[in-house]
Amino acid sequence: MEYKSAVLSYKASRQEQPPYLSLSLRPYRPSRSLRSLSAELLHIPKRKNCRLRGNRRFSVAAPRIWNNLPLPARTVNNF
Repeated sequence: MEYKSAVLSYKASRQEQPPYLSLSLRPYRPSRSLRSLSAELLHIPKRKNCRLRGNRRFSVAAPRIWNNLPLPARTVNNF
């Protein structure tokens, strides 16, 4: 499941496919200049509740999986 989420995250952020998933992923933009700006991280939305269902949503789980990948895997240009 994590592999499929990482693949969908890559495709949604790089190739704009599928479009309904790319709308739920936003790039991480820190409010000031940090080294993590060049790490190609995704923004993890804040959850209003800590229930399990909220953690399994694609918009929450996919950025967490993507951000845990090593930097060379996140910055590769071709799939």
